[in-house]
Amino acid sequence: MWRHIPGVKNPGELKQQAKRSYNENYEKNKRPKREFSTEWTKNRPWLFNTESGMKCSVCIELNFKNSFTTGCTSAKLDSVTKHEQSELHKNACAINKAKTTPKETSHAAHALKTLNKASFDKLALMFRTCHALVINDRPLSDFNWMCQLDEVKGLPIGKAYRGNNNNASANSFTHAIASEVFGTLSQFVNDSKFLCIVGDGSTDTSVVEQEMWFARTCKDGVIRTIFLGISATEKANAAGIVMGLKNILDKNLDVQWSLIKNKVVALSCDGASVMLGCRAGVGALLQHDAPSLLTFHCMAHRLELALKDMCSEVNLFDKTVNVLLSGVYAFYHKSTLNRAMLKRCFEALKGNGSGALLIPLRVGGTRWVGHTYAALTNLVGSYSYIVNHMEQVIKS
Repeated sequence: MWRHIPGVKNPGELKQQAKRSYNENYEKNKRPKREFSTEWTKNRPWLFNTESGMKCSVCIELNFKNSFTTGCTSAKLDSVTKHEQSELHKNACAINKAKTTPKETSHAAHALKTLNKASFDKLALMFRTCHALVINDRPLSDFNWMCQLDEVKGLPIGKAYRGNNNNASANSFTHAIASEVFGTLSQFVNDSKFLCIVGDGSTDTSVVEQEMWFARTCKDGVIRTIFLGISATEKANAAGIVMGLKNILDKNLDVQWSLIKNKVVALSCDGASVMLGCRAGVGALLQHDAPSLLTFHCMAHRLELALKDMCSEVNLFDKTVNVLLSGVYAFYHKSTLNRAMLKRCFEALKGNGSGALLIPLRVGGTRWVGHTYAALTNLVGSYSYIVNHMEQVIKS
């Protein structure tokens, strides 16, 4: 009705004007000075107070423009609540949370893992195949047909990494496995309090001198021997062998000799002068860096040399080993007929509990005592059958 009466104002506006006037008067004359309360920061780690007013650390970090980046001077909880519920502040908090979340636990990483799970499963199978090839001394060219065998078994292998150049993929997988293993061994070497280096030389099929290196240590009462690597040397002298050892530590384990030389307490190898020479051998060169290092002649080599010296004084040994054992081995190894007839004699003469037939072995396969012992054991175990067969050969 007030609209139709001249000079009468809107009662609602009058009420709002009166309320504003009351609030202004209350703020100026009656209310104590407003101050920032530390209680407001509870569950609000982004809120802090400065001389220029209340500010938001999240909005400042992202350079968002609002009153809480320049400083809010109202010092009211209502202002804090309104800023907290604003879309701008919520977006800033979401961006900050995404930045601080570890990549491996983020939503994007989880989505990527879910998306690529099938590919990861296929790669895991191919990695296991390469690992089995290396462990069993098989060529990497077997990789393709082993993947085909897995497909026949129903395992999802796929066609990726299996082209004509499949050896390159298998080689990459093998290098990745080796890198991971050597990383673990590197940590093991760094954590060990002492090390014993074990080395031996060999010549491969390409007639290249190589040195195999191992490290032996004890941790928590458990003795462990780890493989360090194989180094090829152009010249198998002491300086070249020592340089190869240091290169192996640096290349495979990323360990500097200068950092672990004080841990190395012993060197064990064969008795060759290039290894244990007291002046210019490998042990002597390593002792320049590690004066407390001890050198040990390999016990297996010492036993072999002791047996060789002892047997040189027995006339029958040369005839027994070099003539009898080698002759019997060649007689059966080079003739399938003789081997078949020996097996037939065994079947005819064996009794209950005789066990399996022991075929004559080559006595000169290696120079270790165990090989000679195995050849003698087989000859003695099959002696009666061998004599019976040879008697039949003479009669015929």
